[in-house]
Formats: sequence, structure tokens, C-alpha cells
Amino acid sequence: MEPIVRPEKLLVQLLLGVFFGVMGQMIRLVMGLKKHGDRAVAARMSRSATGPSQGSPAGEGQKSQGSPECLPSDPERIDGNRLLRGFLIGALAGGLLAIGMDPVWSREQILMFIATGYAGTDFIEGFIKRYFPQG
Repeated sequence: MEPIVRPEKLLVQLLLGVFFGVMGQMIRLVMGLKKHGDRAVAARMSRSATGPSQGSPAGEGQKSQGSPECLPSDPERIDGNRLLRGFLIGALAGGLLAIGMDPVWSREQILMFIATGYAGTDFIEGFIKRYFPQG
């Protein structure tokens, strides 16, 4: 009796699903970095528009463009743990979809895997937060 799907084909399908799920997360990362950069520029612009702080000589209250004080506050900095968790969840979403799909790879299916890695993260994170609350 021959198995429905040969194990090596299933493994390749699973790895491709994981890869395309991570690729979807990379798209999400690029969009998040763009948004993060836009916020940093807006923060710099608002600080430079207010001028020097009161009571100090002209220009002393302003920070140079490259100084750490000019960047957004700590809560807005990139969190490496969250970034890694996002990649792992994107890989999980792509892998789960790969297990349930036919082993035929068309352009539409590849885009579906990428979209699953991108959007599936929100679904999985929401599920985890709801059914496995911290504390």
C-alpha cells in the first residue's frame, strides 16, 4: 500500500510553505520599518519646529540629527524578540497551509502562501492572546 503523499514531497511542500510564510513576514517587516522611519522623521520635525528650549542659548536645546535623543523613545524601538516571534508565526502559518494544500505550485498559490504569512500572524497572535493570556 502506497502512502497518499510521499514523505519527501510532503517535506518539500512544508519547507516551501514555511519559506513563503517567512517571506510574507518580511514584507510586513519592510512596511513596519517604513512606518517606524516615518515616525522618527515626524518626531525630528516636531522637535526642530519648536526651536531651542526656553532659557537656553539659541540652538543649545536642539539635538543633532544623528543623536540618540532625536530618535523615538524606547517603546517605539524595534523589539528583536517580537521580530523573531513574528517570523516564527509566519513560518507556522505557511507550514500549516502547506500541509492542507495540494502539492501543485502555481503563482496564485505562492502568493496565497505569502499572504498567509503576512496576515496569518495577526490571526495566530490574536488567538494566542485570547486563549493563552499572560500572567
